[in-house]
Amino acid sequence: MLAMLLLALAITQGLGLLLLTDERNRAVRAALGLEAAGRAANVVLLLDDAPADLRPSILRAADSPLVRFELGAEPEAPHTSSNSDVVLRQILQILGEPEREVRADVHALAGDPFPTPDGMPEAMRPMHEAMMAGRTDPVEMTLSIRLAGREWLNVRTMFHRPGLQLSPQA
Repeated sequence: MLAMLLLALAITQGLGLLLLTDERNRAVRAALGLEAAGRAANVVLLLDDAPADLRPSILRAADSPLVRFELGAEPEAPHTSSNSDVVLRQILQILGEPEREVRADVHALAGDPFPTPDGMPEAMRPMHEAMMAGRTDPVEMTLSIRLAGREWLNVRTMFHRPGLQLSPQA
């Protein structure tokens, strides 16, 4: 009887731990996507109010090795994927325009999409390689947001889904 009780307790604790880690992984993934979405929405606000000659400077300032901003006549996001609702809500909330045309495509990638980015300083390369070592399940997010001038801001970012998130308390 004691063995069955201990087994039931162990199974319950294991399921609880599994649910806890899954929830933490979801929170980290959401934070990664929402950070890029927030940056993109703020860049849209800047571009909408900026004179045309300042737009290239704004895009260069917003660019980073892992998040690329470009203007284009067409959207790069082919459609809005079903798992990007939170990202879309974040963008539309920041823009304050629920009718703004926004597309967000989030999908898993095969292979290693994270070679060392062009333009990364040599001193940062070992840190980048250490951060990317052992990561799995890479994700690409493409955002396309229509600007006031009818152009599209296209944003591409890639990140790895986080590994097992266990706290010492767990």
